[in-house]
Amino acid sequence: MDVVLSTEIVQMTQITEETLKEYQSLELISKPLSESDEEIVYATIVIEEIKYINELKALGYGLQDIAKIRKTTGYPGIAPRTNDKNKYYTVGEVASQLNLTRRTLDFWIEKGLINPSSTSKGGYRLFSQDAVRFVSFVSDLQAIGFTLEQIKSITETLDETFKPLSDKTSEAMETITARIADSEKAIKNLRSTLKTIQRNIRSSKGKEEKHTENAEDKN
Repeated sequence: MDVVLSTEIVQMTQITEETLKEYQSLELISKPLSESDEEIVYATIVIEEIKYINELKALGYGLQDIAKIRKTTGYPGIAPRTNDKNKYYTVGEVASQLNLTRRTLDFWIEKGLINPSSTSKGGYRLFSQDAVRFVSFVSDLQAIGFTLEQIKSITETLDETFKPLSDKTSEAMETITARIADSEKAIKNLRSTLKTIQRNIRSSKGKEEKHTENAEDKN
């Protein structure tokens, strides 16, 4: 899907940000694909919608009249976007959601571990909700000890919706399963060791308290 950011729409259509917000609030244009404090992402059809709105305004139509036209007949020659389920996020938004840095995501993109779902007209890289989950998957693989080279060999076998792309996908999943088993074993051992340490801490505190009480009794 072709997408465009709100700042790019303003530049392309020569309207103000306030006007864009007004069009959106009156439902004169298609709903955003994603909204955040950083950017608002739209389908590129919005540009055509705004051009038609401006033409109607030039003919003397008010915004309320234009809203009725869109609701009853739609805009001639502009097919409405029917899928509002897709949400898109900028690199900064994805980094914030997953507690990663922009630099990390840029590096992963450069190395081919992840790929943006789309690029806006102005060149901004955007991620769908599926792609965000895929980035989280890469982060989790790194957290359990996979190297970037190993992660790439895994991600190359999947698309962003986790559908297999090659006959190597099953082998990659077996590798992940084995690593998870090793991690679970390590976690179990660490928990056991942690309990021992905690018992020793409590025992040590008890001895210190008893020693303090004995010292006070002597005094």
